[in-house]
Amino acid sequence: MDFFFRARKGIANLRILLFLLAAVLVFAGAYIAWQRYQEQHRTTLGKQAVAEFTEYLGDFSASALQKAEAAVAERFSDEAAREAPVRVLLGDAYLDKGRYEKAGSHYRQAVTLYETLGLPLEALAARVKWAQAAESLGDYQEARLQYGLGMGGYRKLLGDGAPLTLAAGTGLTRLQAILGSEPVAVDLYREILRLQRLLWADDHPDILETRNRLARLLLRNGDLDEAGRLISADLEALGSSHTELPEGLQHNLALALRHHGDTDGTLALLSETYHRLRRNQGPFHAETLAILIDLADQLQTSGRGLDAEAHILAVLNHEDQPARQSLEHIELRYMLGRIYQTLKRPDEAQAALSCALADRVNLLGPNHPDALRTEWALNEIAMKRTGYEKARPAFKEILARAQNYHGYDHRVTRLFQDALAGIEDAANP
Repeated sequence: MDFFFRARKGIANLRILLFLLAAVLVFAGAYIAWQRYQEQHRTTLGKQAVAEFTEYLGDFSASALQKAEAAVAERFSDEAAREAPVRVLLGDAYLDKGRYEKAGSHYRQAVTLYETLGLPLEALAARVKWAQAAESLGDYQEARLQYGLGMGGYRKLLGDGAPLTLAAGTGLTRLQAILGSEPVAVDLYREILRLQRLLWADDHPDILETRNRLARLLLRNGDLDEAGRLISADLEALGSSHTELPEGLQHNLALALRHHGDTDGTLALLSETYHRLRRNQGPFHAETLAILIDLADQLQTSGRGLDAEAHILAVLNHEDQPARQSLEHIELRYMLGRIYQTLKRPDEAQAALSCALADRVNLLGPNHPDALRTEWALNEIAMKRTGYEKARPAFKEILARAQNYHGYDHRVTRLFQDALAGIEDAANP
C-alpha cells in the first residue's frame, strides 16, 4: 500500500513540476516575443523619425542643419527610439560636410540613447562612427578608444571573425599605427588578415586592403621578405583581369623597388602613381599626399632636392588647401625642412621643422616617433651652429626617450642609434 501511495504522490508532484515548467516556458516565450516586438517597434519608430526628419530638413545645408539642432530635442523629447537614429542622421550629415566635432557629438548622444534602449548593435554602429569622426578631427586617442570599445562589443556579441568585428578592428589597428605602436599594428593586421581569409576569397576588397596596409608597414620597418610575399599574393589574387594595378599596390611595389636599389624604377613608379591619384582622388586626398611624401623623399635622395621642394610647395601653398592640417600635410612640412637641410638653407629648414614639431606635439604628443624624428632633425641644425659637443646631450636625451617609450627594437630607436653612431664617428675621426 505504501508503495502505491508513494507512486501516486510522485506522479502528482511530477505533474505539478511539468505544469510549472510549461508555465515558465510559456512565460519565457511570451517575454521573448514581447522583447522582439518592442525591438521591432523601436526600429520602426526610428525609421519613421528619420523619414520625417529628412522631409523636415528639406536639404542638408548649413542653415537646415542649424535649424535641426534646435528641433531635435523639441520634437523627440523623451522619445529615445525616435531621437537616436535622427542623431545618427545628423552625425552623418555633419561628417559629410567636414564638421567632425559636431558629427562626433551627435554620434556620442546616439550611443547613449541606443544603450538606454537596450539596442547594443545599433549603439556599437554609432560608436564606430564616433571613432571615425574623432579620427577625422585628429583626436587620435579618442578614436583609438572608441574603435577598441566597438571591436570589443562586436566580438562579445558576434564573435572574433564577424565582418563588423573585423571592420572595427581595422580602424583600431590603423590608429595603433598612427600613434606609433607599429609592432602592435603589424600583429593586429596579421590576425585580421587570418580571420578575413576564413570568410572571403583572396581577391575580396577587404583582404586586398589589409594586405596592402600590412605590407606598407612591413616595408617601412625593412621586413622585405614578408612584405614581398604579401605583394605577390595581391598580384596573384588580382590576376591578369586588371589592366591597371590599384594605386596602393603600385605604391608598395615602388617602395619594394627602392629597398632593392632600383632608383630609376622607383621614381618612375612613384611619379606615375602620384599623378594617377592626383587625377582620380584630388591633390589633398590622404593616399595622394602619402605617395607625394615618398616621391619627394626619393627625389631628394636622387639629388633632385629642388624638384622635391617644388612638388611640396605646390601642395602646401595651394589656395584650395584644407584648413585642417592632416598628418600627411605635417609630414610634407617635415620633408621640406629636411630638403632645406640638404640644400644648406638652415634658417628655412629650422622654420619648417619647428612648425612640423609644434603640430606633431599638439596632435600626437612629444614622445611620438614622428615628433622625436623632428626634434632630432632640429638638433642636427643646432649642431651645425654650436658643434657636436654642445648638441650631444640633446641627441642622447632624444635617443633615451625613444628607448623608454618605444623599446630598443622600434624603427625610430634603431634609426637614432645608427645616426648617433655616424655623428660620433664623424666628430672623432
